[in-house]
Amino acid sequence: MTSLDGDIVFWTGRDWSRHLGGAALALYAKSADELEKAMAADLAAKHVVDAGLVDVALDNFGQAIPRQMRERITTWGRPCALTLANRLNIQLLPENCHD
Repeated sequence: MTSLDGDIVFWTGRDWSRHLGGAALALYAKSADELEKAMAADLAAKHVVDAGLVDVALDNFGQAIPRQMRERITTWGRPCALTLANRLNIQLLPENCHD
């Protein structure tokens, strides 16, 4: 496993990624249970410090967008970056925000 010390990471279904765009989505309760089991195993193995499901909506391009502002800030960065993007009418896509 690649070390991602201090980074916000997302479970892809196989491993952890810095990019929300590659995150596994739980569209049904059964898939949410499976994701929680996988995350619990990595928590127990101390591969991650904390893990949990984030409520998202899919935009017109099928990209996951966190519904709550807290998760948006955690995923995309500081509020000033979001404010600037909004003023410039730029949609910040998750895979463009962490590198």
